[in-house]
Parts: sequence; structure tokens; C-alpha cells
Amino acid sequence: ATTISDVLLRRSMAGLSRDLGRAALPRAIGVARKHLGWSQQRADEEERRYLREIERMVMQPKTDGS
Repeated sequence: ATTISDVLLRRSMAGLSRDLGRAALPRAIGVARKHLGWSQQRADEEERRYLREIERMVMQPKTDGS
């Protein structure tokens, strides 16, 4: 695994939970920083990318008046 999205959505499936992995995100990033040597900058970017990715998974209510 090279990204937080890969870890949470594909490897552990934590990203498929009700909260889409939001609760697991801080700990997963901490583990990646420790074991993969990520800088704080890399960790912050991974978090932003993950949150952007799961945003697309949230169903939006219809607004077309039907």
C-alpha cells in the first residue's frame, strides 16, 4: 500500500464502513508516518486526498424537484 486510500478502501476495507473510514484515518496516517517514513506534509496531503475521494462516495439528495 502506498496511499491512505489504498489502505482504507482496498486493503483493510475500513473505508467501506458507515463513516467511510473517517474514524480510522488519523490512526492510519500515524501508522503510515511511523512505518513508511511519511513527513507531516505527506500525511496532510494524503488526508486531503482521501477526504476528497470519499466525498464522491456520499450520495447527494436530488435537487431537481422530483
